Amino acid sequence: MLRSLRNRIIVFFVALLVLVQVVAFLFVNAANSTNARHKIDSELDVGERIFARLLEQNRERLSQTAKVMAADYALREAIGSDDVATVISALRNHGGRINANMMMLVSLERKVVADTFAASTQPLAFQFPALIDRAARQGGASSIELIDGDAYQLVVVPVLAPLPIAWIVLGFVVDDAHDRRSSSGSSPAQ
Repeated sequence: MLRSLRNRIIVFFVALLVLVQVVAFLFVNAANSTNARHKIDSELDVGERIFARLLEQNRERLSQTAKVMAADYALREAIGSDDVATVISALRNHGGRINANMMMLVSLERKVVADTFAASTQPLAFQFPALIDRAARQGGASSIELIDGDAYQLVVVPVLAPLPIAWIVLGFVVDDAHDRRSSSGSSPAQ
């Protein structure tokens, strides 16, 4: 069968055509993969910048809200009463207005005095003392922390009377619903 010149030429050209197509496929596939990776990296960078900007805007809004709340006379009176049930009730009341997922009152000794997230009969040490250190230096602080497997945006501000008497910690779950509230223009402070 391969003895005739015509058959040899046909087999050679078919093999050459298959080889050219395989090589072309490999080059096109590699180019497409490289382009797709670059596009994905670019999209992830844009998404990261947008997410960071939204978190920063939300942090500023939440910090302002927390400072106004910490200056509330009724809340400071509840804190001054040393009645944990009253403090928790006041924190829940204020937290409900701003859609906070958790609120804590932390003493100057960094013990959690009242917590709307996890009830405890004993004051526990605050899990994020560096956040309070930063708030003491800057008048308030915010960070993203992992609590019980969920990401929370925490905001810490001092309760002043006129010197600091405690710290208020507000926590907001970072999730899609939180992002939709932030991007739709309705702030938790409203």
